[in-house]
Amino acid sequence: MLKRTVTTGEKFLHVPTGSYNHDIFTLIWGQTMAALSFVFEKSNYNLVIDKSIQGFSKCARIAAYYCMSDVFDNLVISLCKFTTLLNNREWIENLPIQFGLNKKARLAATVVFNIA
Repeated sequence: MLKRTVTTGEKFLHVPTGSYNHDIFTLIWGQTMAALSFVFEKSNYNLVIDKSIQGFSKCARIAAYYCMSDVFDNLVISLCKFTTLLNNREWIENLPIQFGLNKKARLAATVVFNIA
């Protein structure tokens, strides 16, 4: 691309690295969260689940860096849905057992507490 600008006489504008990171994240965070949530919910492979957890953590870091509280709130709400602590209609005595048996619920709770 730089060669073309030299031969055609057009100018190429250099911008500092990361100048558009906030704008790009603002555009893609919703789709990214939806994709991570879908993969986390549907996958049974530990590696894929771990990668989606890492994705949630990285989204939280980016949202915190740019002070995007709406994104951060959405992330926490999405992860809390996976913990099964909010939507458990069974007896309260079974809650610790059900939570302990569900690996995804434990991972989601861990991420929520780590990013909060």
